Amino acid sequence: MVSKISSVQSAETFTDHFGQKWSFIYTMEDGQVLKANHKKEACPFNIGDEVEYEIKGEYDGMARGTVKRPQPKEGAQPSSPAPSYSNRRDDPTIGNQWAINAAINLLQFQVTSGSQMSMSEIERVATELINVRTNLLNIQ
Repeated sequence: MVSKISSVQSAETFTDHFGQKWSFIYTMEDGQVLKANHKKEACPFNIGDEVEYEIKGEYDGMARGTVKRPQPKEGAQPSSPAPSYSNRRDDPTIGNQWAINAAINLLQFQVTSGSQMSMSEIERVATELINVRTNLLNIQ
């Protein structure tokens, strides 16, 4: 069913074999009340959001199910254009992502080897890697 959320409140937190979950009790404009679990502590929806919900069962007198963003109808055009992606070698976004990933890999190495790096040191290394990449692109 598709409806708008008229209220939502945090219910509980628990851990299962998939990890930690947070439960929320949703009241829909159509009158349905249900409890749904999410992987994040913050509720992914706001009052007034249109959502698609499905009742999967009942537990302790409360409907249980899923709440998610509504799926677009077949043949419907997306409301916003798809983002454009660049795979140009000189795109600064690609270079920044590469440098940050390299710095994270360095941090993981540091942690597993027992030595420590501060966040400012990681930031410095990432900046140096961006500069190295830029210089290499300028040479080619």
